[in-house]
Amino acid sequence: MKGDIIQSADYEASFDGLMDSEGDKYNSLISTTDVKENFYADLIEIPFALKFQLPIGNWTFYLKPGASYNIVSGATYNQNGKYSRWGYYPEYNITFEDLPSHGFYDSKFQKSKGSVFTNFINPFVGFGIVFPAQSGNLFMEAKYYPGAASIAKSGNGTLFEGPENLGVLDYKYQFESVTEESGKITLSGLTFSMGFRF
Repeated sequence: MKGDIIQSADYEASFDGLMDSEGDKYNSLISTTDVKENFYADLIEIPFALKFQLPIGNWTFYLKPGASYNIVSGATYNQNGKYSRWGYYPEYNITFEDLPSHGFYDSKFQKSKGSVFTNFINPFVGFGIVFPAQSGNLFMEAKYYPGAASIAKSGNGTLFEGPENLGVLDYKYQFESVTEESGKITLSGLTFSMGFRF
């Protein structure tokens, strides 16, 4: 499974009341431009289903409602863009824009990566027909996944904020996934299969 999320619009946010390593309060100002993210995941699907059959002449129609337990392996995201993180100290009325050793930087190109998905259960409904043959049966099946369950880990609802109250935040900090924070991510769609049973 592959996907891309491109944040074309600029993003700005402010996080107030933070404290640096020397005990001074400051406000963190965040802005980003040209943030791009892609993700990739390998899925192992273990299906469970009930099968209801309706024979009509030599043909057999069936309905197969069920769910699959999906194990996520090798799920990663890669994010990059230009990030600015300024520190405003209201007590001194001063803003630090270019002090990387303390986590303040201006239009710095950065990369982040990590894991974004978690194991999930996905319901489905299968429809099929079985045709008799001389030494077996030919079957065709369509399976519909409505995508009821979210497959992404739960984010904290905020983009690019960094860890709070750590004081020192260098420019190599790994930002959370845009995919993770974008809301409910589902795996839905329609699949078709055809085969021969002996």
